Amino acid sequence: MTASELHAIMTTGFACIAGAVFAAYISFGACPRYLLSAAVMSAPGSLACSKLLYPETEESHVKDVKDLELPPSKETNDMECISSGSLVAVHIVTAVVANLISFMALMALVNGLVIYAGTLLGQPHWNLELIFGYIFFPVAYMIGVTENLEETMIVARLIGVKIIINDFIAYKRLGDVLREDLLSPRSAMIVTYALCSFSDFIAAGIQMAVLSEMAPSRKQLISKLVLRALLAGCISCFMSAAIAGILIDEPIACKPKSIGNGKCFDLNVHQTFMEKMMANSTGF
Repeated sequence: MTASELHAIMTTGFACIAGAVFAAYISFGACPRYLLSAAVMSAPGSLACSKLLYPETEESHVKDVKDLELPPSKETNDMECISSGSLVAVHIVTAVVANLISFMALMALVNGLVIYAGTLLGQPHWNLELIFGYIFFPVAYMIGVTENLEETMIVARLIGVKIIINDFIAYKRLGDVLREDLLSPRSAMIVTYALCSFSDFIAAGIQMAVLSEMAPSRKQLISKLVLRALLAGCISCFMSAAIAGILIDEPIACKPKSIGNGKCFDLNVHQTFMEKMMANSTGF
């Protein structure tokens, strides 16, 4: 596998979400219609962003499934296979947990230093989330949150929370924001698309751990590509959010309180929504 192909795999892992977290996002207040379409859009978008940031310069050794050669198994029976698989799983899980703790501790350390510096300078409200909010303010504005600068800052801070902590906390805070009616339907739609990914620093540590255990000989290359792949994954999500802002003329107001009564995920309404989106994309 070439470096560009490995980068594409890592980018796709950052830009897409797993089906297991879909229900969790909905329970926090995210609109399932937007999540579903964002998951579909992220697949081609991640590949496009990956190849833009790391073009292919080598000749791939695997151009067809027939070219893929797997080494013969060393196990001689089923019980040995089960035992070997369990040991491999233990190594991967241990590496994931270790990297998860390390990256969370690192982010907490940096956040503590920022808070301490702010306290010394008479700005006790400073933290890493606020700094990333200002950093991503131009991004939030460019992807379409332009109606109100206060909403732009809220969206920027949510994006910052997603990147420095994780997507679960970001969607939980999005649900709190929606309950307080701090975002317009359009801004809520755009930020739902922008947050729909695993592109955060903690996920970067997890991905490094998993891929390094699966391919120890490529560990150095994986560590070299991880930040670039993380950037590509973020760009892919921002592209999806911007495209949704262009194509969807009338965003739906999907609030957490509407999820329990079944109105939020009406299949008929969802079908109409997708048909309108496809019609707008054809005209665009």
